Amino acid sequence: MRLNNSDIINYLDEIDNHLKTSNRIQFEYNLLWASQFENKPAIYAIFKGDVLVYIGETASLKKRMSDIRRTYNHTFRKHLGIKLFKVKPNDKGFFSEENEKALSSYFEENIKVTFYYINFGRSEAESYIIHKNKGVNSDLLFNKIGKRDLKLIEALKSK
Repeated sequence: MRLNNSDIINYLDEIDNHLKTSNRIQFEYNLLWASQFENKPAIYAIFKGDVLVYIGETASLKKRMSDIRRTYNHTFRKHLGIKLFKVKPNDKGFFSEENEKALSSYFEENIKVTFYYINFGRSEAESYIIHKNKGVNSDLLFNKIGKRDLKLIEALKSK
């Protein structure tokens, strides 16, 4: 099977649409929460209410959803904590105990997740979806845009 750039863009747009329209799973700060996800590669989206705030990719969705409970393991949690508390984590990658508890409570009250299992091209799909959504509420999307990724997306769209 050979796909042209238009086919690839359409497929990536389908993933983006799936992430935005699927039922969102409310975050729970407990050990069992991650067990509802499979140990499969995926793209995932994090929402604060109805607003898309983060896109990620992982080789194991189950492990990544477990990681999101710990500041030193997840970029989004770390950046959200910095934004909320106006302080950086300590050298071990944690906020104060009080701020960690407040961050966990914030997650439980505000954060929801959707996902799309994907066996290959996770990084490219993640880059495309970040670039596509960066202009929408861009101050709220926590992802950074890499120059290399931007060149890949521009090349796909130009052909």
